[in-house]
Amino acid sequence: MNNKTQITLAGSLLLTISATAATAQTAETRVILESEDWETLKTIWRLINRVKPSDGFSGFPVATEKGDSLQAVIDGLFAETDNQATQINTAIQLISRITSTRIMRLSRMNPSMIMRMAPPWTETVQDNLLFNFEQRITTLTGLAESSEIS
Repeated sequence: MNNKTQITLAGSLLLTISATAATAQTAETRVILESEDWETLKTIWRLINRVKPSDGFSGFPVATEKGDSLQAVIDGLFAETDNQATQINTAIQLISRITSTRIMRLSRMNPSMIMRMAPPWTETVQDNLLFNFEQRITTLTGLAESSEIS
């Protein structure tokens, strides 16, 4: 067997292994997307989509208690999920964290704004980005509900 044949065989073996791994990952993703935890997370996301964000650092349209209860539900989601693929775990953690951050932004003040000293520039920029993120989600949700976008 020459080198080209060995490389071709090794390459086809890698492709077969990659295809098998991709199929397994797709199956894991399908299980998650059909789970009750995913439906709960989507329901929470849609619930906070309907909340109109405030226009400043002092308005919080979601009661702190409601935010805490939603956060407790999110913390309990996907606890029993044991995925083999780290990409799936990372994606679930990312979506859960974004949802949690949105809830925190809508329900309480950034603790750095209560300090005696001015907060670091990066924190105020981050907080402004959260305002913009919520405004954009609100705009997109409104456009989708009015059938202007799909």
